[in-house]
Amino acid sequence: GVPLSEFVSGCFYRGILTGFNEAFVIDDATRKALIAEHRSSAKVIQPWLRGKDIKRWYADWQRLYVINIYCSANKTWPWSDINPDDEVKAERIFKREFPAISRHLKQWKAQLKNRDDQGKFYWEMRSCAYVDDFSDPKIIYADIAKLMRASFDTTGLVCANTMYIIPADNLLLLGILNSRLFDWYSRNTFQALGDPWNGGRLRFIAQYMQNVPIAKANALDQNRVERLVNKAIKAKRDDPAADAFPRTVRLPRLSAYRRFAFRTGGKDKRRSCGLVGNGSRPQRVRANGHRHRIRQGKRHLRPLQWRSASCTESLPRSDRAAPLLRPCRR
Repeated sequence: GVPLSEFVSGCFYRGILTGFNEAFVIDDATRKALIAEHRSSAKVIQPWLRGKDIKRWYADWQRLYVINIYCSANKTWPWSDINPDDEVKAERIFKREFPAISRHLKQWKAQLKNRDDQGKFYWEMRSCAYVDDFSDPKIIYADIAKLMRASFDTTGLVCANTMYIIPADNLLLLGILNSRLFDWYSRNTFQALGDPWNGGRLRFIAQYMQNVPIAKANALDQNRVERLVNKAIKAKRDDPAADAFPRTVRLPRLSAYRRFAFRTGGKDKRRSCGLVGNGSRPQRVRANGHRHRIRQGKRHLRPLQWRSASCTESLPRSDRAAPLLRPCRR
């Protein structure tokens, strides 16, 4: 495998910081009123997603919007060439181009001029080199949460600064991030606010995410995982309260992240270490006729090559870790 930073070419981007949400974040009624007042408003209003709205596999968008006027350093506006000292002239041009937006923002002119996070003029957002990436397909996840809640977006949602985006049209990566193996890895290696096994929150910031080992999958494995992820996305889109996966599902083999059948509680009941649930702690493992024992600890976090067993049932949820499995020496 390779570190996630290499897998995504270092593209971990934080969401937008407006500096004054009261002025820039609006509801649907305000959006419609601004567009009705002048149609130019539609050019700078985009859907807005808060950190608490991101769920596992889907985004629970609350029909909020952001007035996102790019900084003059990132986009050329009719007022961009004007010296910042001549703000009156620039504001006159801004009012001509976006009269409804200008009237709306002028209510908070004093507060907007005093904020640190602004562009060349008070009505602009701070400079952001990756601002266009919000319009592309991307993976979204919260920066602090009890567990990874990653979703895939193709609708151009602009994210608040309590989230990160990975500009990647990669459902395999989404499946790995929402997997129970990643859940175990993050609880053992990421900084936590409180006990990560008992309600504590994990920090999914770039400092920790960049080192996550990502398996190299062949075309067949990738296709199988993508089919599972698509099923989860569709299930949540149709019914957010529904389970992302059916109770019985056959999970595919993935080169460095193997799912194993194992025995629990003396019963020969096969369960898998798959994309759902947190799992219970097994005592013995048998896969493809070979005995295995469980070893846990950070020194075994590196991706390993395994032969997979038949996996037919998803694991139940639990507050404890999913094990990494290592074959016994003969």
